[in-house]
Amino acid sequence: MILSIFTDLWDKITQLSDKFYKFVMDNYTEPFFWIIIFGILLAVAYYAISSLSNK
Repeated sequence: MILSIFTDLWDKITQLSDKFYKFVMDNYTEPFFWIIIFGILLAVAYYAISSLSNK
């Protein structure tokens, strides 16, 4: 039962990562794609650092 849940979860994670990989490979030559990805990662890092410093 528990093994089935973990197997289903692992299958969903691998499907999601395969879709993300395909998306990145289809758009890796687009400069705006990488600018947007970098901006999102920068915003997440800024939020995480600022929330940690307030504690």
